[in-house]
Amino acid sequence: MHNTEARRASDTYVPLSLVIHAITTIGALVGLWITINAAIANQEKRMTTLEVRMERLDEVTKKLEALEEKCSFK
Repeated sequence: MHNTEARRASDTYVPLSLVIHAITTIGALVGLWITINAAIANQEKRMTTLEVRMERLDEVTKKLEALEEKCSFK
C-alpha cells in the first residue's frame, strides 16, 4: 500500500464531523420550519375565531338597536 492510498483517522474525521453538523443544521431548520408553520396555523385559527365573534357581536348589536327603536317608538 502506498502512502497516497493510506487513510489516516483525521482524513475521515473531518468529513464525518461536517456531515454530522450538516445533518444537525438541517434538522434544526426543519424543526424551526415546523414550529413556524404551526404558529401560523394557530394564528389563522385564532383570527377566524375572532372574525366569527365579531360577526356575532355585530348581529347582536343590530338586533339590540332594532329592539331599542321599537321600544322608543311606543
